Amino acid sequence: QPIRMNAAVIIFCLVYRDIDKLTSCGKAFSYTLPVMLSLMDDVRSINQALGALMLLSFVEASSRIENNEIPSFIENSSSIITKSLENAIQLSSRQDATFLTTICLAQSEWLRLLFNWIPLASKSSLRPTTVHAWMSKAASDNLVAVRKQVQMGGKDKNDELIVGALVAGIDPLLADLASLPNAATIEIARVGLSAILPLIGWRGMSMESRSIQIAALAGLLSLLSGAYPIMTHHGTKIMTEVLILLDRSDKDAIFMRDNDQADKSSDKLRNDELSTESVVSVALHAAAATLVICDKGADTVLSHVQKHGTLQYKRVSQIRNVGEKLQNYY
Repeated sequence: QPIRMNAAVIIFCLVYRDIDKLTSCGKAFSYTLPVMLSLMDDVRSINQALGALMLLSFVEASSRIENNEIPSFIENSSSIITKSLENAIQLSSRQDATFLTTICLAQSEWLRLLFNWIPLASKSSLRPTTVHAWMSKAASDNLVAVRKQVQMGGKDKNDELIVGALVAGIDPLLADLASLPNAATIEIARVGLSAILPLIGWRGMSMESRSIQIAALAGLLSLLSGAYPIMTHHGTKIMTEVLILLDRSDKDAIFMRDNDQADKSSDKLRNDELSTESVVSVALHAAAATLVICDKGADTVLSHVQKHGTLQYKRVSQIRNVGEKLQNYY
């Protein structure tokens, strides 16, 4: 039975791959929606992931089709699919990062599809505020779940679960919410910071650890932009966490350079070096954005660090230089 189920899902996904007309997409969707929902509502994580995979195929097909209004089959099913995805993430086992990542990706891609259809929804009962509320709730719920995982530390492949939820689910939603003109992430800013700041300080030099740090910094940038009116109250702690990560990454780079000369050609070492360089680049940008948006609190921390020499002087100069370039952007 599992083999037949997998084969059926693959066939459904292949059908969506070749669809290029709205009527064909709607017909295929009407056939597959009951199966999709049944799978996502199942208690087994693998079936939830299979249902999410079918939804991803549908979203990809729908995004290729040009239309001047939101299709009725998307509008009519928007609420039930959104709720089903929410339940699937809550039920999903935390033992397999691949399954959870697939469901998180399906959720974010589905909500982003609705988000992109909003300009065409003038005659629709689906309102922009409803979609924005769904996105905000999904991001908030996933941030709370990640915060609980942080308390467990990096054991039992927990780091893979965290980075999957961040990259596939949380970061895309925060980025879209940050693009709205009304500071749409203010309501979830505190929840977001309580989850993201500990992840910026995540320990380790593995690819998973570096991925968590970079994904957390990306989420922070979205929060800074999307909740800018209240971020001045958090500038001190944000800048502190980012500078600690920057300082630790610089020291990690020195450690790798001085202690791994004999293994300089290994792929692992090269990957570690590249991932550390990437963390430094993103952290510099995040520190500069924090300086611009959070103003005095962030500047006080940076000035203290500059005065006492607890960070490489060139890093302080880089942060201030990048900050000057970001003034017009923020």
